[in-house]
Amino acid sequence: MALAALWTAPAAAVQAGGSTAAPSLPAGVLEALALSAGYVAPARTLDDDGEIVGYGAEGDIEERSLTVFDVVHVTPAIDGGPAAVGDSLLLYRDAGDLRHPESDAVLGRIVVPTGVAVVTSLEGDVASAVVVDAFAPVVAGQGAQRLVRRLETALPAGERAPGAGMVLGVRPRSAIVEPYAVVFLDLPAGGALAPGDDVALVRSVVEDGRRLPEVEIGAARVVDVGPDAATAIVTRLGRSDLEVGDRYRRLEPAP
Repeated sequence: MALAALWTAPAAAVQAGGSTAAPSLPAGVLEALALSAGYVAPARTLDDDGEIVGYGAEGDIEERSLTVFDVVHVTPAIDGGPAAVGDSLLLYRDAGDLRHPESDAVLGRIVVPTGVAVVTSLEGDVASAVVVDAFAPVVAGQGAQRLVRRLETALPAGERAPGAGMVLGVRPRSAIVEPYAVVFLDLPAGGALAPGDDVALVRSVVEDGRRLPEVEIGAARVVDVGPDAATAIVTRLGRSDLEVGDRYRRLEPAP
């Protein structure tokens, strides 16, 4: 499935009124948005990644962040192997462990992409690459890995059991939770999630020992599924207090 296809024919629930919906954007913008969401990396899989060690301009890299067309120098070993001219690299910030809010178990490391660069030369002890896309400040010490179009994954064939689970983490793109915020989801027991799935974000309500009807908070679209957690982008919000511990339900595609 191409990245842009993740944003076509959204489920009817995503288009429902009475809430803040993500505006329609060109496919190229949506592709960058999905890529910039990042993912949850299994434990220790980042150990062999490269690192930004300098850049092709005067001055200290710590004094400013880089942007498109700047040149970065990275360690020549990427993902445990030598870099090659033409390699596309995902530049990222390691945002630390994602922990389950109930068990405190470490589910992986949160990878926050900052940009994309293409290796142009191998000289001295570094690989030099031109930044071709930037999502956030690019600075020294950030990681570099070969860019894998992680979302180009076909949906599983046949029927799947309904999926439901918990919101494990929320990474807003601004001071408040709003459309295009990134959420991390646990994987449903006995069910399945796949890139392109739409999920309803809901909250269970209990008062005086009685379970009340759940409150609908919004909706999100899954962009990556790892061994222990999935990553999704919020596509609609009815309220801005989405938080860890809220629930989700996988939505069936609109006919």
